[in-house]
Amino acid sequence: MTEGPHPLQIEFAALSREAGPQERVAAVYRAYNTDTGATLGPDTAGPDDTAAVRLWLSGAEMSQQAALTWYKKPFLQPWVHGSVAAKANWLRQAPCPTCHPLPDSDGGPPHMYFHVRVPPFSKQVQATSVMWTATGRSLLAEREHLGARREQWRGVGICASVVGIQRDTARIIDVDNMAKAVLDILKGIVFPDDRQIQHLSVNRVRHPDESAFYLIGLRAVRPDLADVIDPACQVRFV
Repeated sequence: MTEGPHPLQIEFAALSREAGPQERVAAVYRAYNTDTGATLGPDTAGPDDTAAVRLWLSGAEMSQQAALTWYKKPFLQPWVHGSVAAKANWLRQAPCPTCHPLPDSDGGPPHMYFHVRVPPFSKQVQATSVMWTATGRSLLAEREHLGARREQWRGVGICASVVGIQRDTARIIDVDNMAKAVLDILKGIVFPDDRQIQHLSVNRVRHPDESAFYLIGLRAVRPDLADVIDPACQVRFV
């Protein structure tokens, strides 16, 4: 065992704030090797190896006053918003605290932020077919101004944000139904498959004006297990 600063502290201190999940996982393996004399790496570790690193990591966290594997992401939030539009736009583009963006350099398509010029609706409404047609037309028109095309999103994980702007006199729509309705139409027009969405943020904003529409944000992200040491699920129910 090493003395002085824990190997995790040394490795993490050397990482930049922009370090991706693969870089952080590699840092854990370097720290593990330093502490134990092993010669493991993320690409060579087998199931027994990853389990050993996981147990070592848990022990390292428990033995320190501060959690060694936690770090703070910069996250700026306005104190106030000058208008409903400003608040809704911030909700659409707010940094996700859980997903890891996939940069262009790693094959990720550009982030997409656009609006759908139909009032928020659910799949349960009687005029669903009319709303689907109107939504599809709005998306097809908007797509001409978007930086990415459908095929660029194929096989990529997606972090999606949906903001529904509703008149305060309209019937309140459940946020899950409101998001599901528009995402079903986005599928096939903007991205190939809605099963690519691995994280979804939904907000409903009601206001006294006449405007009613959707704001949509799509961000390419890394797989949700990219920063996991041991992919085996340790949860057991009895």
